[in-house]
Amino acid sequence: MENLIKSSIRVQRQIDNVEDLSKSFPDLEALALSNPSSITDEDKRRVLDFPESEMQATNIAATTSLSKKALLQQAAELPDLLTQAEVDLLKNRYWLDLSRAESGARSKAGAALVAVSQAHFDDITSRLSKMREPLYEENEGQAIANAEDQALQRLIAFAMGPQDAAQAVLAKARPWVRKLWDEIKDEPQRRWGYPVFVEPGYEQMDDYLSRRDAVLFHARGAICCGDTMGARWKLQKMDWPVVGKKRAETTEALEARFDSLRESFKSVVDRAPKKQRVSHETETRNGGLEDGILDNVFLVIDRESIDTVMSDTGFVDDMWVWAIDPDFENATKEGAQEEFRGYMRVRLQQLVNNFFEQRYFHAEEQPLSSLWKAATTSKNRAFVSVKEDEADLWTGNRSIGSGLRP
Repeated sequence: MENLIKSSIRVQRQIDNVEDLSKSFPDLEALALSNPSSITDEDKRRVLDFPESEMQATNIAATTSLSKKALLQQAAELPDLLTQAEVDLLKNRYWLDLSRAESGARSKAGAALVAVSQAHFDDITSRLSKMREPLYEENEGQAIANAEDQALQRLIAFAMGPQDAAQAVLAKARPWVRKLWDEIKDEPQRRWGYPVFVEPGYEQMDDYLSRRDAVLFHARGAICCGDTMGARWKLQKMDWPVVGKKRAETTEALEARFDSLRESFKSVVDRAPKKQRVSHETETRNGGLEDGILDNVFLVIDRESIDTVMSDTGFVDDMWVWAIDPDFENATKEGAQEEFRGYMRVRLQQLVNNFFEQRYFHAEEQPLSSLWKAATTSKNRAFVSVKEDEADLWTGNRSIGSGLRP
């Protein structure tokens, strides 16, 4: 740990004394893990290697027009929108104008740990990360980590060129992602995604859409689809029919609403050719589906599913939407309370991963009823995976949920 302490900017700029800080670190580590609220603001800055409060505020104001809270939220949720100056500010822990010697000392400290062994490096850096985590403000730890990732990604993209960088990301993706890209890459207008009905009347719809899109953005990044393929993703909004606007309070009312939406969806699909191609900016003529948008399922976003996204906890594994089988027949519902009834919940981030793979590549052997059955063991009965070892996964994360990483 002493190597990392010596390389901290506070020590290098003689704000802290390396001997005193090294002696106090074991006690600070114990407090951070057991009672972080008892640590003084000054000691927090020492552990986090942050400037004094006044300098931190000055450096933020000199770098961005955003408040600190807004900067941290954007960096945690949409780090690709950060300017390079904002990335550097967060990566450098609010310090500006690091000298080559200061940056070099950090690199040398890491190299010294690796020289002992990789396991030693992992152990020390993990201890420091765990010690720091309870001391961060809201979104701060994730924001700094994302800024560090952004700095590396942008450096690689600059060195490789945009196309090579995109291919390098896709090379890490799951086989179905690469297969899909091979199918759509030569058709610039072709998308991948779903038709979606959104219940009207929600007062904070802009806030909901912002959160939803950020969650899906993180999911696409986690599955390594890359910016090029990610730009082809779309949720094609359908017109909510006049019938069924009232919020459903019972199972029967919910199913009646979905029946109404099925009729509306079928009329849309029947009015236009399946392979109708349109640009991203152009409305589809006659209300048909854009090329690449699935026609064997549609999504419904109502107040119940919106509430899962707007929850105060913000855990992405608790967010879900309704997925509806457009070909489900009413007659099969009689006496089938414990069977598939034509609709199911899908974890929001799995829309761009396991659920899309199943509906696009395996719809014949894995009908929606099979996916519903797989979802019965998942939290909130929201589909995660057809694999038993993935179906029960859940994590209290606000950006990247379970079963996403390749």
